[in-house]
Amino acid sequence: MLTLAIEASTMQPSLALFRKDARVAEREWEEAGRGGRLLFAELAALTKSAGIDLGEIDRYVCGRGPGIFSSLRMALTAAQAAALPGQAEVLAFSSGAALAWEWLMHRNAERVAIVGDARRGMCWLGIFEQGQHGPECVQDWRLAPPSELSGLAGDGTPLLSPDADRVVALWQSTQEGDAGSLRFVPAIPRARYLGEYALRRLSTGGPPEALEPLYMHPPVDPPKNVASG
Repeated sequence: MLTLAIEASTMQPSLALFRKDARVAEREWEEAGRGGRLLFAELAALTKSAGIDLGEIDRYVCGRGPGIFSSLRMALTAAQAAALPGQAEVLAFSSGAALAWEWLMHRNAERVAIVGDARRGMCWLGIFEQGQHGPECVQDWRLAPPSELSGLAGDGTPLLSPDADRVVALWQSTQEGDAGSLRFVPAIPRARYLGEYALRRLSTGGPPEALEPLYMHPPVDPPKNVASG
């Protein structure tokens, strides 16, 4: 069984190829300003280095964010297109949960908060704790005002963010006087941990998530045309 994990929620996308449970190849690159164009070249390079064809891949696992919506959508579309010839399975799991997996399973943390800049003066936030089969989301993904982050920092929960500088700036804009500091650990989701997390979830009967990017803000309806005359 060959599983390819695609993680594209940040400007540092990555790929990881697994044979059964073992990681056999991976790629990581900088995508800034390229609009996702390097994904296909990196995919070709990874399959060549592993000595396989795309048609041999049995399962694609995509990170679904939260993160850069356009990149997440492109990764899902690319996986679905690549899966067609061989009728491979395409699944999606949260990129943030994969980051929580890295810290809870590989760094011996008990609880982590994954935070990002949701724009419009808000943060997106998910909180995970160590569970029997890996990270368990104890507070599902939601929008939160930056001021709420102070309470998390106060109880010792590590604050991990791919947008650390922007989130700190958001938080500082809500504080008055000398409010001290809020320390974030800059961290990005990676395909190697997305693949590990997905394979563990699948092996323990955990269902995949919706095959679409996580978009934290509610959709905005287009303005209705006003009939003239």
